[in-house]
Amino acid sequence: MNNLRYAANIPRLRQAVNSYIQKYLKDFQDNKETYSKQGGYLKRLSAAIIALEHLRKANPAMAKDYLSSGRGYMRERTSVYNNSKW
Repeated sequence: MNNLRYAANIPRLRQAVNSYIQKYLKDFQDNKETYSKQGGYLKRLSAAIIALEHLRKANPAMAKDYLSSGRGYMRERTSVYNNSKW
């Protein structure tokens, strides 16, 4: 996800990157319950947080919504870390 964020700095790629990140985030939100029961959930959750941060900066009109969702995901990530047994 971070590599995509860097690619968004290239003007000809910006729109495609933003579109891909929005699709990733929608898929994550739509399938969050399923993903939470599968391996790699923390990676998906972390990628969603990065996606929200990127979209917050790319689309200031939606920044408040993205920030709210991002904070919720960060709290969830902390909770998962604290409750995980390694």
